[in-house]
Amino acid sequence: PRSSPCANFTCHNGGSCMAHGSFPVCHCPSQFLGIRCEFGPVDPCGGCPDGQTCVPTGIQCVTSPCPTHHCQ
Repeated sequence: PRSSPCANFTCHNGGSCMAHGSFPVCHCPSQFLGIRCEFGPVDPCGGCPDGQTCVPTGIQCVTSPCPTHHCQ
């Protein structure tokens, strides 16, 4: 019997491996990128002014106590 393409392929940061034909493919959580989900977490806000921290809230990011601004 043939083994799964995911048998010896590790996805990182909570990613899950799915066989795509004879190739392994990682499906990464939304804040991680890369072939094996090895890069991240990625800031979905694209950065904030004055070094503030963004918190993703759907399609917008909020900084407290600053007003809401759209993600880039």
